[in-house]
Amino acid sequence: MAEIKLENITKVFKVQRRRRTESVVAVDGMNLKIEDGEFLVLLGPSGCGKTTTLRIIAGLETPTEGRVFIGGKDVTEYPARERGIAMVFQDYALYPHMSVFENMSFALKNLKFPKDEIKKRVTETARMLGIENLLDRMPKELSGGQRQRVALGRAIVRKPQAYLFDEPLSNLDARLRIQMRAELKELHMKLGTTAVYVTHDQIEAMTLGDRIVVMRNGKIQQVGKPEEIYHRPANLFVANFIGTPPMCFFRVKVVDENGIKFLFKNGDTMTAPSKFWEKLSKYLEDEIIVGVRPEDIKPVDRNDGALNVFISSSEFVGTKILVNFKIGEERGIMEVEPEKANLIMVGKSLPITFNVEKLHLFDPETQKNIGVD
Repeated sequence: MAEIKLENITKVFKVQRRRRTESVVAVDGMNLKIEDGEFLVLLGPSGCGKTTTLRIIAGLETPTEGRVFIGGKDVTEYPARERGIAMVFQDYALYPHMSVFENMSFALKNLKFPKDEIKKRVTETARMLGIENLLDRMPKELSGGQRQRVALGRAIVRKPQAYLFDEPLSNLDARLRIQMRAELKELHMKLGTTAVYVTHDQIEAMTLGDRIVVMRNGKIQQVGKPEEIYHRPANLFVANFIGTPPMCFFRVKVVDENGIKFLFKNGDTMTAPSKFWEKLSKYLEDEIIVGVRPEDIKPVDRNDGALNVFISSSEFVGTKILVNFKIGEERGIMEVEPEKANLIMVGKSLPITFNVEKLHLFDPETQKNIGVD
């Protein structure tokens, strides 16, 4: 096990475009400390720099600036094979001409481990992963889930200081991804080894990570536990990226009418939570962005103190109904219990309320969460 630390990591690629060489910043001044034994997830959209960060930790990319430390040792100039890490790739990267046993033992053979030790490690790891009956098979004879377990096993037998995962579940179908997420979590609890996991899937991030690093355009947007990222997003990007269905956003004018209120585009008003009044005082007569999660929006029987919305469509998804609505021209979505389905009439208006204690308020210019210090 080992702590991993990134200090002022920047990675710039030179890209040829229309006979010109341009500089593309993939990672921009990253500082990050990954605790010994932690399962940390790098989350973000394609092109945000998360895989480049992982490759820099692995030694597959050299940072343009900054230093990499593993186990307290500066390994910035070390090649990948000397860093004591093991990497699991998206495409499994199994050798097609080798059996499962040979794939799992390949690295140990190269490191000149004794045959008895190799057999012991491979057998124990295969048993742990439930693939001990597959050791004689070839990769082409395996399912996607079995191939992924072999790839995990090949990493585990080395007993590295840290595991690096580059979107390892993205080639699996939805049901198998759920199963493998649970198995990865259990495996990490058994091994207790530091793990860094890259994904663009926020469900994977929320279920697997001890902490999540949300990235955008090469920069860290927020670092925190899953519940912190979900309930206290640092900015508009994080709030919009985390959550299924996503958070709803409405531009409102801040007005003072016997207390601070939000004026929506359709002319309806809502009293702002008193805990925000002091911070909102500097936005009087200006616009801010109000964010609210679909589970914090509820239909009501009466118009008193409610917002009137237009119902555009609804989707039954088993335990709830997802209802799409408009406030003026702005769209939102709410989760409704099936027993309240009689209130939902597509093409009609409906009074709704927000759980005002769970509203998120964002500055339109900085996009920062006003309520997060």
